[in-house]
Amino acid sequence: MKNHILFIMALLSGFCNAQRPEVEMFSRTAKAAAQYVPDTTAVPNDKLTAEIRRLREAKGGFNIQEAVLFKIKEDKEITSAEKEKMQQFFTAGTGARALENAVIHIYRNHFTLQEIKQLTRFYSSPAGQKLSVNLPLIMLESLKAAEIISKNHKGVK
Repeated sequence: MKNHILFIMALLSGFCNAQRPEVEMFSRTAKAAAQYVPDTTAVPNDKLTAEIRRLREAKGGFNIQEAVLFKIKEDKEITSAEKEKMQQFFTAGTGARALENAVIHIYRNHFTLQEIKQLTRFYSSPAGQKLSVNLPLIMLESLKAAEIISKNHKGVK
């Protein structure tokens, strides 16, 4: 599951930066993901944390907890009982708090309070809501397009 999450993070990072002509972007992203160690310690009770929580609520749609729960559900290597236990851990157990703390620390490391406020305003707008709802489908369709194009390319000699 760890590799799936790292892959999703790399894809989302690449999608968000798709307009930049940086050749090293994927290399940097892969390196950062390989070296990443989550910080699950308690987050500060300050304006930045509060705004990050507002942003995450405003975004709705696709979020990391839903992605984790989906991956657990799809995992064919664990039993139904283990899946249920993992789902409980990430929805109501200490895993839910640890994941929330880790995500808040990630946002804190990448954005300022002003930037988070700007993102919250965007995701509270109709366009931001539409992006939140459609981003998972856009990502899957983009990956499917790449898969089909790759298969077609392999068939061309």
